Amino acid sequence: MPAQMRLEWRPDTLTNILFRPSFGLTKSDGKSTSASAQYNDDPYAYSDSPLSDAAISQMAEQGKMVNTSRTGQISHSEAKNVGAMLQLNRKLGSRGRNVTLRGDFSYSDTDSKALSTNNVRLYQQKDRFGNDSTYQTNRFNVTPTKQYSYAVQTTYRLTDWLPTTKKEIELRGWDSVDVILFSADAYVDHPSFGAAVIGRTLEAAGYTVAIVPQPDWHGDFRDFKKLGRPNLFFGIAPGCMDSMVNKYTAGKRLRLSEFRKELNAAMDILQMDHSYADRDLNVGFSGGEKKKAEILQLLMLKPALALLDETDSGLDVDAVKTVANGIKAYHNDTNALIIITHNAKILEGLQVDYVHVLDDARIVRTGNGELVSEIIEEGFAALKEDEAK
Repeated sequence: MPAQMRLEWRPDTLTNILFRPSFGLTKSDGKSTSASAQYNDDPYAYSDSPLSDAAISQMAEQGKMVNTSRTGQISHSEAKNVGAMLQLNRKLGSRGRNVTLRGDFSYSDTDSKALSTNNVRLYQQKDRFGNDSTYQTNRFNVTPTKQYSYAVQTTYRLTDWLPTTKKEIELRGWDSVDVILFSADAYVDHPSFGAAVIGRTLEAAGYTVAIVPQPDWHGDFRDFKKLGRPNLFFGIAPGCMDSMVNKYTAGKRLRLSEFRKELNAAMDILQMDHSYADRDLNVGFSGGEKKKAEILQLLMLKPALALLDETDSGLDVDAVKTVANGIKAYHNDTNALIIITHNAKILEGLQVDYVHVLDDARIVRTGNGELVSEIIEEGFAALKEDEAK
């Protein structure tokens, strides 16, 4: 008498939960008899029914019987069964990919009982009273059995996940993908992994997406080429960005965190307190602080050509050295710098290529860096005297 039920629940449009319990109770009773005999001659020569009582008595009187055996059995069996199947089917996206988790459980309790009797008569052996020897055996068997089983299985298709190889792309029927993501982590389709979240979000928006997890950046860079060129763009997870991509935006602008690091380093060169970065420019600044702010802008903007007009004006000796250190940090082989000054001390320690001395809007002397030392030692008046001669 088996019975089954089916309970189905859909908590949302992507999830289906199925529960199917089953019950069963089975009973059976049986009764059977059997008879057998052994002869020392052909019994059918004496009777058409050699197992009948009359034929056996006749053949026993003639000494043709060896033995007879009559067996009877009564049996009863009862089995109880209970089982259940729980299945969770989850659609992972709008494109029909499914993952199924299924568990099966069964339990059975069986009770079997049997009574058997066997009567044997031996005609060739006599007991002490001279009668045929007989004996009877009775057996009662009880065999209770309990057993249970369970199984858990998960089924999914290779196309349930974002493709990571060319073969998986082809299994989806795609010739190419819109976006290829590179991740320094292994690909795990779980919300705690950024590449998986980005990939699934793009996929939900209708884009085709593939992931290259943990690419090998040594050798021939085959991991970067194996999926071909995407239709839209390559995406790089932060874990595998190089320093260039990590510090600069697509427009080659310094990212805010890196900008702040570079700003603090430049302020350290100019011996400026970092709190100045949070103040309005030049508001409440002294003359020396304004000069330092100018050099700070020079260090941060990195122009190809800079013109500094009397940057050292109003600065004491120590401040002049600090500004000179800022200018030295800016100047390199890729830029050019013109400094207009009345005090050649700021030029000390700088790599000066040309020096032009102006008087009354005319260039009266031109030289290389050695001219700086001459001006510092003798002053501009000596240059005028040389010109007059």
